[in-house]
Amino acid sequence: MLRRQQTLVAAAQNIARQYPANLLPNYVAAAQTLRAAYWDWASYPNLPPAVVPTNVTVNSPTGQISVRNPFYQYNFQQQPSGDGFGGALDSYGHTVRCPTLSLINDAALSDDSMDQFYPDFQSSVVSIPSGLLRGQEMADTSVQYDTFTRSETFEMMAFIGGQGPSFENPHNGVHDLAGCSNGTLQDLNWSAFDPLLYVFQHFYCPILSPVVPAPTSSVLLFFEISA
Repeated sequence: MLRRQQTLVAAAQNIARQYPANLLPNYVAAAQTLRAAYWDWASYPNLPPAVVPTNVTVNSPTGQISVRNPFYQYNFQQQPSGDGFGGALDSYGHTVRCPTLSLINDAALSDDSMDQFYPDFQSSVVSIPSGLLRGQEMADTSVQYDTFTRSETFEMMAFIGGQGPSFENPHNGVHDLAGCSNGTLQDLNWSAFDPLLYVFQHFYCPILSPVVPAPTSSVLLFFEISA
């Protein structure tokens, strides 16, 4: 995560320096405070608006331009091959998310799927008093709370391979629902290619930051990069 933050901020700083003098201070300051996007799917079960359009309008150094939305889909530079790759997904030249017959991402279908399981997602990540969420009877404790209090090792806390609750468990449903059964996100062999994985996995970074071991001196923290 730190390395990705470094790369993101460094790229943003390089772009910021290209703006005209009257805009330069604002964009350099914005690049300094830029952080990786994340989707709090436990609080907001619908797809983030930023991942839905195929193109977005941005203020470039030379004025407004329309660019391909990098969060909408990933276009394969070369077709993945080897163990685990195959099936219908192997015939597509890009990632798909609840795709229509014409391989267009169906954001409404993703939202409907996620919304049906919204109470389960939220109760598994945060602690909610009984009966206060959409009229549903919810538990007073959450999977996340149990994970923090009962896990004896970081591996037990982070992954479902061990006994007891883990941070991985609540997020598994997002793979199935946000991408649908015919989407890239649902197949774990392919899911890392879907840009949505980037934002929904980053939701756990603020949660895990208090318990992840501190970086060594050999790691350059993202906020140490100068403008």
